[in-house]
Amino acid sequence: MSDNPLIMRKTSSCSRWIDQMHNEYFCAHMSEEEKIAAEESFKAYINPTELYMKLQDRAKKNPLFLQRSLSYKIEAKHQRRIQMTVSLSDTIETQKLFPLYVFLARLVSPEPTAEYSAVYKFSRTCSIPGGVDGKANFLLPEMDRLALKAGSVDLLFISFAGEQNFDSSKIRSGNIGGHCFLSKIPLETLYSSWKKYPNMGLGERATSVSLVEMQPYFLQLKCIMSEQCVEIQVPRNPLTSSSPQQVQVTISAQELLIFLYRKFVYYSCLKYILPDKW
Repeated sequence: MSDNPLIMRKTSSCSRWIDQMHNEYFCAHMSEEEKIAAEESFKAYINPTELYMKLQDRAKKNPLFLQRSLSYKIEAKHQRRIQMTVSLSDTIETQKLFPLYVFLARLVSPEPTAEYSAVYKFSRTCSIPGGVDGKANFLLPEMDRLALKAGSVDLLFISFAGEQNFDSSKIRSGNIGGHCFLSKIPLETLYSSWKKYPNMGLGERATSVSLVEMQPYFLQLKCIMSEQCVEIQVPRNPLTSSSPQQVQVTISAQELLIFLYRKFVYYSCLKYILPDKW
């Protein structure tokens, strides 16, 4: 069919005239029952036809509607985050370690040995004060993005139990240090366990329980090139250091949708740990 508007208008006008002639002819030769049946059939037909015409008119005025709908879905996918909650068992042994600090940190130097120290870069710490309500919450990227960089991030558990004159308000100031108990769980291990939950993207909560061993270390918070870091060193004399302590840690994760106004929370918490394009 030609795209000429004049020809299209003439063709459309001719079609309407032929339809009108047919309708007049059939109406003149139809019985009353046939007219009633035709009217009912027309009523059943006209509603979806009107809906189709409205959709067609909307598509002409806004041809990018489907593309914009796809963009909304992509944007919603980018807003998905994993909320990770960390809690400890409330036992007599665990109470001795409170308050316990949880660091989401990335290793930037080799593992600590008797001669060398390890340095972790972090941007946020959460404190677990103890009790049944003591929890630490973190926001992580959605599963597909988390898989790319999970191997470089660790969850550090640090307790200054027994350290004299320790001021918890200075935990982020970079001028404190001393003996502590420390343990870690690689984020890659947690990611592997979360993959066993196929419905996590639908809101299913993944829960894992781990028994971590808190080892004695010497810790110093410092600032390196305007970035917050924690330096961890094995005690020089292990024989005089405190004995390790075991703690049961419960970690739950749930994928959820974070709205645009909460994006700054995610980036401010993780921009020093994870790449900007997560």
